Amino acid sequence: MNTSPPAVDWLSPLPPAASGISDYSAELLAAMPETRDLRVFGPPGSARRAWRFPTAAYDGYRPGGRLPLYHIGNHPRFHAEIYGLALRHPGVVMLHEYRIRDLVRERALALGGSRAWLEELRYALGEAGSALARGEYVGGFLAPPLFERLVDGSRGVIVHGEQARRRVLASRPSARVWTVPHHYSPPARAAPAAGRRALGLPGVDSETLLIGVFGHVTRFKKIRQAIDAFSALRARAPRARLVVVGTVADNDPGLTRLLSDPPAGVHVTGRVSFERLEELMAAVDMAINLRLETAGETSGTCVRLLGLGRPTIVTDAGWFSDIPDDACLKVPEDAWEAPTLRAFLLALAERPQLRDAVGGNAARWIATEHSISRSLAAYETAFAEAAAAPAATRALPPSPSPFGRQDLETRLACAIGAAVVDLGFETAGEGEARAAPADALDREWLDDVARHARALGLD
Repeated sequence: MNTSPPAVDWLSPLPPAASGISDYSAELLAAMPETRDLRVFGPPGSARRAWRFPTAAYDGYRPGGRLPLYHIGNHPRFHAEIYGLALRHPGVVMLHEYRIRDLVRERALALGGSRAWLEELRYALGEAGSALARGEYVGGFLAPPLFERLVDGSRGVIVHGEQARRRVLASRPSARVWTVPHHYSPPARAAPAAGRRALGLPGVDSETLLIGVFGHVTRFKKIRQAIDAFSALRARAPRARLVVVGTVADNDPGLTRLLSDPPAGVHVTGRVSFERLEELMAAVDMAINLRLETAGETSGTCVRLLGLGRPTIVTDAGWFSDIPDDACLKVPEDAWEAPTLRAFLLALAERPQLRDAVGGNAARWIATEHSISRSLAAYETAFAEAAAAPAATRALPPSPSPFGRQDLETRLACAIGAAVVDLGFETAGEGEARAAPADALDREWLDDVARHARALGLD
């Protein structure tokens, strides 16, 4: 019986590609034992870098009896070619986020126009997809995940969190799904003082309260809400600074205008190198990592912030909800989000001992649950089980979506309502419902603070 690990081909964006998944792969590849039978495939140009394993470009890829591992995210530019290879040569899919609608849509339109795109909807969503294709719903407001075709043709799927695993199995209950914790690799060097100097901001020193927002900057990261809460904090802490680190999405004119001329105390860096990113993360006193909605992703920036011991405020949804209550501060996805975010920022700003407690708990949790050795071991388990499994999951016919027609209508109404509120409009009835009495706000806030205090042992 052959017990040696299967030969694996690793297909992923790689540096210098401006992708978080490229940095993710680079870290894991650097930690792999050099004796591992592994080949690496990346975009043109990556083969010229000094990787520790044989490296080639995607084009012309053939598995040759080896087990392919395909890293899939939602960005068409970085993942369209990998997606096509995964359909042609079944292997294991590392689904970094289960909502890959943009990737599937742009690829389908490029290859076959609107007919191909509507077929993708029909394949994934069955009756509901056919309704979308007939124009019964406004498709722009809906974001079906569209992972089904990819999962059907794979030998198994790897995800990073329980929410993503459950969502894949809701559509494809017979799929083989492994959960691999998102790794944390401690930086070789990340001196807070160096990070503060690297900002080049006048008046920023070791006493400046520095708050960070990290990662690709889109409306889904709730940057406006973070800036609003920070601006309220500045009334109590006028020397505080908010640093927004990452590429600003160019498809949101409002966000672009906001960050091109940001409010007082807000500094936007744009994309920085991976090394500089680590320095800036180590330099902040605390961080904000919010989501408008999750796509089953585990935030690599959040894992890194927690691993560095940075107290981080997150949205209580998806993978973020699985973080222990004493290792972060969680804001709800409801009308209490804004006051809770402001309260948490103020509490962290005025209580250094709270920052130390939350940050210390976060670092210990990440070291235990998200070590890079644990992640690599989980990958090896998936490789071994996938290699012993049939060549691919049996392709299934289009099946009814776990979200039926009525649910799609509800989601559409909610999406439109949220967009209207974001634009500053709301009905009188909705306004009355949202206007909570001050004493109710106090009770809600005190209850939330008390819950966190108990978790931290500070009550």
